[in-house]
Amino acid sequence: MAKKFYAQKDALGWPIPGTMMAANKVPADLLEIPAADVAPGAGQVAIAHPGKLRYFVRKDKKGNIIPNSLIISIKKPAGDTYEFKVLAANPIIP
Repeated sequence: MAKKFYAQKDALGWPIPGTMMAANKVPADLLEIPAADVAPGAGQVAIAHPGKLRYFVRKDKKGNIIPNSLIISIKKPAGDTYEFKVLAANPIIP
């Protein structure tokens, strides 16, 4: 079984770089960081960071997350990365 990556959250719910870890099971109070670009699904919206910051993790050539590679940037960094977004339930569901 592949390990899952997660990070601790700050007071506003954003991941904190330097706290990224791997485990077989992600603790419930932490953010899971998947090995894929995060996009909202049905009934979800991406929350915009108030400082317009974006979150990325680096990936290797096989698409696996590189441990402890969570970074914050305004622009997409060079190299192979996945973008992580904080998602929430869409408050406006028709």
